[in-house]
Amino acid sequence: MYTMFTKVIKNPELQGTIIITTGSIIGSFFAYLLQFFLGRMLSVENYGSFSALISVSTIVGVFAGVFVIALVKIVSELVAKEDFERVTALFWKVTLWGLLYGLVAFFLVYILKNYISSTLKISDVTAIVFFGWFLGMNLFPPISRSYLQALLRYKALAFFLVYSGFLRFVFPVVFVYFGYALSGVFFGMGIGLALSFVFSLLLLRKNFRKHEIIDLSEQYEKFLMLGLPITILFLGLMILSNMDMILVKRFFDPDLAGYYAGTVTLGKILLFGAGSVNLIMFPQISAVYTKGENYIEKFKKLLFMQIGVVIAGVVPYIAFPKFLTTAFFGKSFLGSVEYLPLFSIFVGLYVLVNFMVLFFLAIDKKNVFWFLVPGVTLQTLLIYFLHADLYQVIYINIGVSLATCLALFIYYRKTVSQALF
Repeated sequence: MYTMFTKVIKNPELQGTIIITTGSIIGSFFAYLLQFFLGRMLSVENYGSFSALISVSTIVGVFAGVFVIALVKIVSELVAKEDFERVTALFWKVTLWGLLYGLVAFFLVYILKNYISSTLKISDVTAIVFFGWFLGMNLFPPISRSYLQALLRYKALAFFLVYSGFLRFVFPVVFVYFGYALSGVFFGMGIGLALSFVFSLLLLRKNFRKHEIIDLSEQYEKFLMLGLPITILFLGLMILSNMDMILVKRFFDPDLAGYYAGTVTLGKILLFGAGSVNLIMFPQISAVYTKGENYIEKFKKLLFMQIGVVIAGVVPYIAFPKFLTTAFFGKSFLGSVEYLPLFSIFVGLYVLVNFMVLFFLAIDKKNVFWFLVPGVTLQTLLIYFLHADLYQVIYINIGVSLATCLALFIYYRKTVSQALF
């Protein structure tokens, strides 16, 4: 029994998951500590505006997400080949791309600021301009995180998650405290993103190598090959988890939209904790697949780990919704309590969908995006036309995510599992 226990404890996947989960939880603590303060320092209406803009940033940032997930896969393959000169050269090139992306994102938001203001019922146009600054900085820290993830540097990645979370917390709170409200939130978050990227360079320098001019055309081709299917994939994932908030902000009164924002904020705490398993699974499965080795047993262990984390995360939301809501937001968000148990079920299903999608990407089954297209299309249309109350919105989310999850598991059974056995 002792030998078996020791073997389990020394399992690298388990150790990595524990380290990353710890870092993710602490980093998430700061992210939700920010939400905790904003829920008390901003009005319910402003908090709803903040959540709606964050949802917009998540969907608009899908192209950055595609870029980052492709980067993890490409760097994982280079690390497996121990080609650290190319790893270094690629880092500086993608950082330049990140700068160009940031400039384009800022100017687009600036040009469209009045349209965004009228569509989402946000009167503070200056806040939307600072939202553009935040959006422009949004790609830089994920570049560093992708590298640490691909290099399997679990402790460094956990540390990065913690200090970047702290920086994104402290600056917005300071600016809001001095009276800058919604504008201060996004200006401060942008500063936190910029500083976290600068500090991450200290963590990565031990893996960088001096190099001459290196031909990266092969890596560019891989970015292009991965681009379209992964764009559709991640656009689907982002719409699935964020479109409801945007549509609720559009169709419901500001206070009710604010209560729903509280539900979404609390429910998505589960994403940060449960999603840490993905940080372990994706680079490991990608590396094993690149070497031509059998990855099924490793996948199964991580899948059971993911399901266990999801169940452990959902139970408290169902059992103690009022306690969690009042502990986080205070009594001003009691209107969120009744929706929290159902919403947590949707988030749990979404975590499993995300896990399976990343697994298929790791083994180069990029056509899995076809499983998301019908779901997110149906979700958007149903909420757009059927939004009598917030319960209806959440039931639509659950139904769509459950159907998508089942379809992905059936696809696994009929393709991957049968192909290897």
